Amino acid sequence: MWGGVIFRELYYLKGMPFWLDEMLLGQSLFKTDIADLFSPLENYQKCPPLFCVITFIILKIFGYSCYSFRLLPFMSSIMSIFLFSIISLKLFKTKIPVLMGLLIFSVCPVLIYYSQEYKPYSTDVLVCLFLIFIYDYLHFKNINTKNLIIYSISAFILPIFSFSAIFIIPAVIIAKTIEEKYITKKILIVFSSYILANIYLFFLYSNIYSAEIEALEWKNGFLNLSFSSFYKIILNFFHFCIYSFNDNYFIPVILFLVFGFIILFKNNRKYAILIALIIFFLLVASFLKFYPFHERLILFTIPIFILLIVTPLDDSRFFYIKTIILSVIIFLILNLKYLPYITYPENYLNRRVNEKYRTVMTNSISTLLSQIPNNTKIITTEELRVYMEFYNKLLKYNKTFEVDLYFINSDFQKTMEDLINKTFENNQNKNLLILCKNLNNDELNILDEDSIKKIIENIINKKNYEYTTGKDKYMFWYLIKV
Repeated sequence: MWGGVIFRELYYLKGMPFWLDEMLLGQSLFKTDIADLFSPLENYQKCPPLFCVITFIILKIFGYSCYSFRLLPFMSSIMSIFLFSIISLKLFKTKIPVLMGLLIFSVCPVLIYYSQEYKPYSTDVLVCLFLIFIYDYLHFKNINTKNLIIYSISAFILPIFSFSAIFIIPAVIIAKTIEEKYITKKILIVFSSYILANIYLFFLYSNIYSAEIEALEWKNGFLNLSFSSFYKIILNFFHFCIYSFNDNYFIPVILFLVFGFIILFKNNRKYAILIALIIFFLLVASFLKFYPFHERLILFTIPIFILLIVTPLDDSRFFYIKTIILSVIIFLILNLKYLPYITYPENYLNRRVNEKYRTVMTNSISTLLSQIPNNTKIITTEELRVYMEFYNKLLKYNKTFEVDLYFINSDFQKTMEDLINKTFENNQNKNLLILCKNLNNDELNILDEDSIKKIIENIINKKNYEYTTGKDKYMFWYLIKV
């Protein structure tokens, strides 16, 4: 457990530069009025309002930095470890499944990675575990007025703090009703609070065009009635959270999960029903195209799957199965190829978010911002626009510039010449900066960060029109000073 805390703390303290998704969300946090965070966010972002509000308060107390932005996800991840251990001790009779489950949870690279990213996914994990933890302490039968008020307020607040609560709260209400075999009208009051929160979220985001939902990445998380669709979304999730997952492992892993659920149902039926309802509501939301069953959006299900995988270890009747599961877990943990991803989990995700990419982009943009004059006309891509605007506020350069976007076509040179001519026709007395970035992970392996910074500084110091490719075609930079 403490190893998991240390891994997360070390990764948090690295202070990784922000990547695009964090900046898209973070731009809304530079607003001066906290009430604005309860209205639609900038850049078509969809995020629980209270998550943004708490981060906003943290930023005002500790100042604007990567550590302040990421403090809430980091603390959520740390608290999740302790909650997971408490739930495991409550759920299992023996120590082996508790220790194995906690070991997997503590060193899971995906959970470690999102412990330091300014996105609400680690908070989703915390809320999921919190609702599972308090399940035993909830009582709807003969509920008194005080508890009714607490339950109702919580049912309203939690969905606007974490989207995971949208699926878990109704699962908790239904599972508790089944357990107590009693239905009271007071439950409708709690459920009404939950419905009001969802209505608010619906109207908050219904008028926002979401490029993400239209993207192919999210479409892959929507379920239809075919078996192939179910197979695909589950397989994609396994690839996301299990190191070196091979498609041939699909059936064995599913069997492990099903077997674990059966054992849990026999040993602790109420929690098995709760887990089944959570997954059921997620799959229904995916089928209705309300919420994708995809990667980080369902990060909060990872602790549930871990609990199911280690559940057979708690049953003395299945010695051979226990031995197999235990051997597989130990193999995964001790696999030498797996260990580097515990300390460098961003590489595990195989996404364009690695440290060198972020550092190069951040330093390059910072250098540009420190030297460009005010009232510069900037023509650039959407990604670089976000970098420029975000770091201009974060680093307090407070430069004034105008941004236009362009899309790269096959004739890049002609596109740039047309933009230059058009700009000079309308802005005779303005500085013009045209930026285009063309980076990928393979090129980053041989990219010299210092040379890129020198290229930028040289371009900025030029007084005449200059065109540069950096010789290795890492970046295209135009600077025109009139």
